[in-house]
Amino acid sequence: MPPRRSITSTGIPVSFLQRSHRGHMIITQNSLNVKYLGLIIDRFNIVEQNLNSRKKRAKYKMPYFDSLKQLGLNQKEQDVYLAILQMEKASVNDLSIHAKTKRSTTYNIVYRLKAEGFVSETTENNKHFFVANNPELVLSVLDEKKRHFKQELPAILSLYNILPQKPKVAYFEGVGGIKQLYEDTLLILQAGDEILAYVSTDTVKHLEEYSVDYIKRRVAKKIMLRGIYNNSPDMQKYMAKNKEQMRVAKMISEKEIPLENEINIYSNKMIIITYKPEPYGILIESKEITNTQKAIFETLWKRL
Repeated sequence: MPPRRSITSTGIPVSFLQRSHRGHMIITQNSLNVKYLGLIIDRFNIVEQNLNSRKKRAKYKMPYFDSLKQLGLNQKEQDVYLAILQMEKASVNDLSIHAKTKRSTTYNIVYRLKAEGFVSETTENNKHFFVANNPELVLSVLDEKKRHFKQELPAILSLYNILPQKPKVAYFEGVGGIKQLYEDTLLILQAGDEILAYVSTDTVKHLEEYSVDYIKRRVAKKIMLRGIYNNSPDMQKYMAKNKEQMRVAKMISEKEIPLENEINIYSNKMIIITYKPEPYGILIESKEITNTQKAIFETLWKRL
């Protein structure tokens, strides 16, 4: 039996290699023969393909969807969910590799996704696999949660209003939070009700598309708005549709009162919205505070 050759990780016999003066392993010309030439070339091609494949995987990054973020999924949770969507079925180990997350982390995430209705679990040959539910079915799950919440809302509200004399203050962060505040006006107010507002130009700039949709729905509910605005060319254009948008407006000089944030007063609530340095809003619910602010607004309104 011929002596065994020592083999490197590339599959090339050690005797074929020698170290260069720079420390690199090189193939010696004297040791090459036809018998091993094909083997060497094949091994190098495989190594090169593996390296290129790893580089491609390292560069690839899962997309990040804002809608999934709004549903409470962070980056790692989205990575795992999107990995499941792209696979017919997957084990925790498969997902850990594909999403580049630790196995223990992947395990926790996938069972949370299952609890939220994003995925289902199946067993084959005593092995656990996960399958993505049709994303449209996720909407049905969310609708069911919403219906269930509405059923229990009276009981929840009874706890919420235990101390009616104590003002309630809530903080809303980001553009999404500001939209929630606007939606509250449509939820609370009915036909014939009114919003009193101090409006800055920032609202028109930052929420232009949303504002158009919001105004349409406000008008559909027949909710009136009386607003005080800083006089500017942009605002003059905005006022051109006052009648059809159920809005009565008065202008005030920016030098007299610079409106750097928006204030909406309605029912027994007041919201304050600003976009500088970052967008956020504050909701204050208090009959006493709201009544005072309404009186201040009416005094200024009569003077303009």
